[in-house]
Amino acid sequence: KEELTKKQLEKGEATRHVPAEVKAIIKEEFGDTCSMPDCAKTAEHLYHKVPFALIKNHLPNLIAPLCKNHHDIAHAMDVRSVEMKMMGG
Repeated sequence: KEELTKKQLEKGEATRHVPAEVKAIIKEEFGDTCSMPDCAKTAEHLYHKVPFALIKNHLPNLIAPLCKNHHDIAHAMDVRSVEMKMMGG
C-alpha cells in the first residue's frame, strides 16, 4: 500500500481512472461489499473521501467502495457541506 501511494505521488497521476493496482488493494481490504458498517450490499462505486479534483491522486486509504445508496448519500453530504461553508457555517 505504502509503495503504491509513493509511486502515485511521484507520478502525479491526474487521470480520473482508478488504476487496477488501487482497485486490487481496495478489493483485498473490503471484498465486493460496501464499506459502510452493517451494509452487505455490493459495492458499485469507488468514492474518494477527499475529492479527486483537490488531490489529483487515487490514494487507496482515501477511497471507499460503496453501494449505490451510500454513494448517493456521501455525495449529498459533500454538497451540503459546501453549501454550509458558503453560508458561513
